[in-house]
Amino acid sequence: MELPSGSFLKIDIKNNYKITKYFSQKSNIASTYDLSLDEIIKKNKDLLIKSVDLRMRADVPIAFCLSGGIDSGSLVSIASKVLNKKICCFSIIDEDERYNELDNINKIVKDCNIDHFPIFLKNKKKNFFESLGDLVNYHDAPISTISYFIHSQLLKEISLKNFKVSISGTGADELYTGYYDHYIQYFASIDPKSKNYSENLDYWIKYIKPNLRNESLKDINFYNKNPESISNVFEKSFKLENYAQDKSQLNAVEQKKFSNNILRNRMLNEIFHEVVPVILKHDDLNSMKHSVENRSPYLNKNILEFTNRIPTEYLIKNGYQKFILRESMKGVLIDDVRLDRKKKGFNASINSLIDLNDKANLKKIFDKKNLINEFVNLELLKKDIKFSDIPNHLSKFIFSIMTTEIFLNKNS
Repeated sequence: MELPSGSFLKIDIKNNYKITKYFSQKSNIASTYDLSLDEIIKKNKDLLIKSVDLRMRADVPIAFCLSGGIDSGSLVSIASKVLNKKICCFSIIDEDERYNELDNINKIVKDCNIDHFPIFLKNKKKNFFESLGDLVNYHDAPISTISYFIHSQLLKEISLKNFKVSISGTGADELYTGYYDHYIQYFASIDPKSKNYSENLDYWIKYIKPNLRNESLKDINFYNKNPESISNVFEKSFKLENYAQDKSQLNAVEQKKFSNNILRNRMLNEIFHEVVPVILKHDDLNSMKHSVENRSPYLNKNILEFTNRIPTEYLIKNGYQKFILRESMKGVLIDDVRLDRKKKGFNASINSLIDLNDKANLKKIFDKKNLINEFVNLELLKKDIKFSDIPNHLSKFIFSIMTTEIFLNKNS
């Protein structure tokens, strides 16, 4: 049984139990602060430093997960440059340019003068199926995305180096606006006649739109026309439902109602309903599998309550998502990373995990005898894929097929 978020379980000697909720997310959606932008930035910085400091309390070795983005880079820079701690970092390195952030990682490592342990995915291909099967068995469930598989490899190396606590940047995307769809939700949530709207639209057209693969994320009026829809978030434009054996069994994902503000409602769904709960489940299981404690400084009650009350128009500014976080880290995180507009995220290509030119591997994934064929038309999918250059949405889909097949075989 899983406890709901913000709850505790009390069991008596007769095995009677009661679940009590001690934190309600709805009660923390309040009116915006009457603070200046500078005051908001300073307050956010203070809260984040305190949260990192608190989570570094330990009598065992601590390691930081460093992806190369602003989230983990900020935590590492705070620990090293503000708190003056000597720290160690671990990074997953994918040679696929779409996901490779080694340049940013090296800049942070040099700027903070920290010990760094890179883990190259090209060295992990040999035992991929065995590693994935072992992970599925431990989770007793399919692994949701490639990110959680490579995270398990990260924690394995952290454990092998005898670190007992890992610190990660989970939650920053959801607290500060870190996803590309947040832009068009932002434009649907502020006054279209405002200066913020026109300035950010110009930046979005110049810097963001050219990097978008999902066509529905290019429609600036998407939420004006579809205020309740989240089809663009779940990449409906890629038509993956075409590979379903029985389309009548497909159920639409529904978001909960936390706020009338489109952007805020999306972010709160990510925090409490969709993204963060899934991440934390995988993070914690991956960590515990290797006897490491996972800590996430962004997922702090005080930070959550504060960021929920930042005026929406400040969340994206000068064309930058995570504007408040970026400004809070001025003079702390190296500017080459702090002001980097391109988001790669903690991810990898399926080609970096498994050799899809190997016919034995293809047979293992697309065999007509696989149980997953009951749900997915593997023959049609295989026919449509160019294996030498697999786009991100198909990488994720193939990975989901593999991990679900392993789970079905285990439990059939």
